[in-house]
Amino acid sequence: MTCTQLLSCAPTHLIFPHLVASRHLICNILSAPSLLTEPRHVSLFGYLFELYSVRVLGGSAHRPDHTETRVPYGILGLDFFLGSLASTTQYPFYSATFGSAGHLLAAFAPPVASFIKLQSQSFQQGDRSDQKADVLRTIYESLAYRLREWKLPQANPDFDISPARATASTIYQNALLIFLHTVYLPMNTINTSGNVYPGIIAEIQMRVDICLPLLASLYPSRMEGVILWPCMIFGSCLRKQEDISILRSGMRQARYKLRTVRWVGEILERLWSQGSAIGPGSDMEGTRLWGPKGLAKIIANGDN
Repeated sequence: MTCTQLLSCAPTHLIFPHLVASRHLICNILSAPSLLTEPRHVSLFGYLFELYSVRVLGGSAHRPDHTETRVPYGILGLDFFLGSLASTTQYPFYSATFGSAGHLLAAFAPPVASFIKLQSQSFQQGDRSDQKADVLRTIYESLAYRLREWKLPQANPDFDISPARATASTIYQNALLIFLHTVYLPMNTINTSGNVYPGIIAEIQMRVDICLPLLASLYPSRMEGVILWPCMIFGSCLRKQEDISILRSGMRQARYKLRTVRWVGEILERLWSQGSAIGPGSDMEGTRLWGPKGLAKIIANGDN
């Protein structure tokens, strides 16, 4: 499908179809290295690839009828835009700024996307064997360990990382880890008492407690577009009204009133109101939608 064909069947006032179409151009560049001959062009492409990545992550909240495209995507589908593309650690912008550790998205989004795809295929094929479960658990535990151990590179005099960017990196690190945890949980709903997989749920809550104030502190700032996806991930895991109030207050201070930002807020409100309607102590409390899977279900059902 060409860019023109893709945009011809989508409402062109929306940014997401244009981002989807851009993937076609990115794939062309990656498959033809001769298109990038000058070092500065290679570095610039790496930087633009980062901007593309974070924008598509934030835009994954769109419903299919918002784009009318046959290209699969979604909040759980990292493979759609980044998992199948080459690692961006090869570009000078990343190697100079982040060193051998790699950028968070470049280093972790592709393997996380591969894990999600493998897990999804196992579920669809009905393969519940102990052997497959062991393989999935090994991959999950390896990725979780690497994400926990990732450190922001030491200060580079040529590429100063501002406090806001350092904070955003910490937020992304924890958002990716929470995303991995919630995808690994074998359910679309969760019992709020934490009786299922208590260690994972306890770590998710711990990271929410640490990062939520940091996330809210980046509103308003130039980081707003960058942290839109972490807002969805953290927001979908909030169960305390005081935590919801912190994130809601931060997002309402956003200076850029983009439609995508508004949709993300509306989707989160749907998820939160669903939990409030059930209420603590209710017999239905354990069936409330929760986490990125719950958010994806609300989007798929057209509840936004």
